[in-house]
Amino acid sequence: MVDNGAVPDGMSGRERRKRARELNRLMSELDEADRRNGLGSWPAQSPQRRRAPGRRTTWIISAAVTTMLLGIIVAVHPGPQAAAVRRLLGFGPERILAAPELPEGNGSHAFVKTQRDGRTPVGYDPCRTIEIEINPEQAPDNNRDLVETAMRHTSGATGLDFRITGSTDDRPRDRSRVSGRGPVLVAFADEDEWPSLEGDVAGVAGSAAMASPAGRRFFVTGSVVLDADVFNDPEVSDESLQAIVDHEFGHLVGLDHVHDLDELMNEDNLGLTTYGPGDLRGLAEIGRLPCE
Repeated sequence: MVDNGAVPDGMSGRERRKRARELNRLMSELDEADRRNGLGSWPAQSPQRRRAPGRRTTWIISAAVTTMLLGIIVAVHPGPQAAAVRRLLGFGPERILAAPELPEGNGSHAFVKTQRDGRTPVGYDPCRTIEIEINPEQAPDNNRDLVETAMRHTSGATGLDFRITGSTDDRPRDRSRVSGRGPVLVAFADEDEWPSLEGDVAGVAGSAAMASPAGRRFFVTGSVVLDADVFNDPEVSDESLQAIVDHEFGHLVGLDHVHDLDELMNEDNLGLTTYGPGDLRGLAEIGRLPCE
């Protein structure tokens, strides 16, 4: 047992001197510990020396910092090149609505345009809202209801997001000269203004495409032109008018005509009022395209 420094009785002079030297040594170490670490401290072990980072550690830190800075730059840069890099790094945009399931059943469909492989359709970017503007000139009173219902039917089949942003004074010819992104125009006209409406044609529609940084083509704007005489004819039922608008929205997003009489996209519709099985399959394929 270590006491408070007193020398026990019965020790020889030599033992006393040895004990005193040992006590002095311990006290000196305590004083040095107090000086270095503060009063009353007593390190449990020798302090560990810190190793300087080696080349591998330095390289890893440098790579991590570079990756972090690149990620920040890519995340905020608005250019198309940065958008392509974002996709490669997994920072790409996400779909607005869920991708549709491919429906079962027989039917036929065709696409207005395809990618270079000749099979994959060209369609709108599912990560962007398709904005719609309506020109109310010569339009029936229920024009907005017809457009909104067509938007709902087509959105349900494709997973594409549509939104009416307002009205416009633009006419179809104004939009035919526009290049680049822009809202889709829905307008009502006669064959004098829009010759494509001659004869029994009750509507025409289409979209303009451009290439993405990744090389894929996507639709970026379009128009739907409906025959004002047909849509203001009181003898034409609302169901028939809705079928015409739905048919043209099918063209707008990328479906072409087919010869199958069981499909709404048949050129000569004989009473169908809803998308057929082939139409729905084609619309789902368009809606399952990757984001731009």
